[in-house]
Parts: sequence; structure tokens; C-alpha cells
Amino acid sequence: MSAFNDVMTPNKFDNMYYQNFPRGLALLRSDHVLVADPRTKPFVELYATNYKAFFTDFSRAMEKLSLLDIKTGQEGEVRHSVLAADSKSVEDAIRCGGLAVTKASCIKKMLSCLLERKGKLCLEYLRDLSVDEVKTELSHFKGIGPKTLEHLPEHYNGSALTLVESLSSLVILGNNTEFERAVHWFSENLSFDVDVRTNLFECNIRVLGGLVSAHILATDSRNRLVQGTYKNELLILAEDLGRRFLPAFDTPTGLPYAWINLKAFMVH
Repeated sequence: MSAFNDVMTPNKFDNMYYQNFPRGLALLRSDHVLVADPRTKPFVELYATNYKAFFTDFSRAMEKLSLLDIKTGQEGEVRHSVLAADSKSVEDAIRCGGLAVTKASCIKKMLSCLLERKGKLCLEYLRDLSVDEVKTELSHFKGIGPKTLEHLPEHYNGSALTLVESLSSLVILGNNTEFERAVHWFSENLSFDVDVRTNLFECNIRVLGGLVSAHILATDSRNRLVQGTYKNELLILAEDLGRRFLPAFDTPTGLPYAWINLKAFMVH
């Protein structure tokens, strides 16, 4: 289930979000707070009536955001806060994020081990290692060892997750040339008939969802894709992936299993 913050022009970047407030169309409680709080109400009223002011301030905000440096290594406040926090606080934060509370001790142990071995809380050094070296390195961290990398097919290249997630953006931004190149690459290279254990939730919302949304955009005549270049390749891939998910939903409760093997249809 999904909902738009702006129900009037959900596919257009404009100031309609602010114009919806006096119409009673604010969706979330946090939206109502914006117009009720005297500190933010003047901005809501300004942006609702002044299209130019909204875009001017939005542009300035993006410029300021681009000047912020990314904190890494020893400088990251969040990393040190997690390491110093008691287990109960970490568990509460993880529960709010929707993850299992049993991960709390694993996270703290990993951070402590990383700080002890490398002197900083950063895993960027893994980028320069081979797969075997990564397996060896991760074996030092209890809970995220080589089991995350083993038992993969020799020529397995992943699910092109980044490319799938960027498909809709390419169409929305009008870069139809790159979109068509991506679709062509998918039709020749992407296959879900692989002996791999996949997280059902992540693969469902990111890969299946990405393929379906990109297909909907690709078949929208307003996007002006070259006539005849798109032949439902994304929909075909999405249907294939969806059918591979079905065994995971065959449970006594109706709630799906967390993991599924896309080739063997085995669930975990």
C-alpha cells in the first residue's frame, strides 16, 4: 500500500504540497504540525501562495546541503553513539527500524572489533580487497562472516539492483536514451534462474517493485519513448521474478518466509 503526500499533482514537482493544507488534504500528522506550529506556519503560507519563493528557497537549501562534508572514520557521531550506548538503547533503536532486536549485540560486537583492529569505524577498506580477502576479513566479525558470500554460482553477477532502482528516475528525468540502453541490457543479461538465497522483502520492494514501476512509466505515452523500442521486457522479468516468490507465501499463517532460493524455490 502506498500514499502520496500530494494527492493533487503526485507526479509533478511543484508547491501543491503546501496548497493542500488549507484544503484539509495534509496526509501525515507531521504535515499538520507544520501548519499548526507558529514557527513554521508562515513558511507554509508563503510557499502555498508564492511559487517562486518556494523554488528559490528550495534551490538555496540544496546548495547548502551540497556543502556538508560526509563524516567518516572517527568523525561519525552516530557510530560512536551506538558503540557507547547500552544494549537496551540499541535494541530500542533497531526495533523502531523494523529489524530483529537480536541484531543489537551483533552490531556492537562488530563495531568494537572494527575499532580494535583498524582504529576507526569504517569498512571502506573492503572495496580494495578480492572476494576471498573479503571473506577472510569478515570472518573476524561474528555474525557477518563468509556465509554471506559463499555458495554463490561461479558466474553470478547479482540482480543489477542499482540499475533497477534507477530505471524510473531515468524516465522521469527524460533520459530515454539511457533508459532504452538499460532495458536492452536487462533483456540480454539479467536472469533470476540462479541458485541464490535471496531476501524476499528487499528483493520484492526493490527489484520487483522497480521493474513494475519502470514498466508502467515505459508504457505511458506521455514519456515519449521511441515507438516500438520497448516490448514489455521489464514486465516479463517482473512476472518471472514474482512467480519465483510465490512458494515463500505458502505458509500456515499467510505471512511469507524471509528467504527464498530463486532457482530451487526453497524457503527459509
